[in-house]
Amino acid sequence: MQNHSSKHCCAYCKAFKNNIGEWVTGALRTIQDLENDNNAWQELTGGDRSKLKNYFNVEFHPLLEDKNSLVLFLLPPPPLHLLLLGQGNKLWETLEKICIQRFGKNIQNNPLMKFAKKINVVKAPFHGKTFNGNEINKIFKKIHILEKHMGLPEDLMPIVSCIKDLRSLVKGVGGKKLNSNYSKLIDNYVASYSNLHQVFGVSKTPKFHVIEEHLKYYIDTTKKSLGFYSDSLIESMHQYLDKLMCKSNYHVKDVESEIHGVKLLKAIKHLNTYNLE
Repeated sequence: MQNHSSKHCCAYCKAFKNNIGEWVTGALRTIQDLENDNNAWQELTGGDRSKLKNYFNVEFHPLLEDKNSLVLFLLPPPPLHLLLLGQGNKLWETLEKICIQRFGKNIQNNPLMKFAKKINVVKAPFHGKTFNGNEINKIFKKIHILEKHMGLPEDLMPIVSCIKDLRSLVKGVGGKKLNSNYSKLIDNYVASYSNLHQVFGVSKTPKFHVIEEHLKYYIDTTKKSLGFYSDSLIESMHQYLDKLMCKSNYHVKDVESEIHGVKLLKAIKHLNTYNLE
């Protein structure tokens, strides 16, 4: 699959966005679908990347062999990146952009910056300077301070309400214990976010599409929360490796260069030396 900027970027289905920013539902993908679309692209275009959108943006051959299974059930939605980091940072960035436009970057004048300083949340210095999971959880816990004590204008309260709805959704479906009222939690968040789309022009991202279109179906079918297949461990190792690569000068900007492969191999060997028994 290609990245989120491609036309058919959902790993779970063949949906796409129309010209007014709304998602048009597509058929759910199976491993066989991925294989067929990739084979057709290779055979009919000779691997012309400019034509990938005509083959549902399946650039690579699937590694999994359970051909008749839906991708949704083989690779469940990741709670950390889908909900906590993905939606949490998206909502903060939306509010942050509006507050900077209205109040500037002076902490004394900007209610959101004042709130961030008060509760001591800091963005990570990597991956686009976004909040990590612990910081998002701190925002969830202290959101009442922003709501009642920071002087945030009333017309921005729907964004705060959406953050609170996200908090409830994360708690209800993101851990190992599934809230029996999960369907309503999903509906509440989808309605809250959709309102921001209408009022503030917040884009309906691919992650939001997964929540809106696939999350309820996944839980209805499996009867499990997302916490059973958490991506938190993967993210922890990702951050650990990233810090190691920066500290030991293994990073190479040009990923196509020969030295990139050499340094990446050294980094993996370094990581394994200290962490494998």
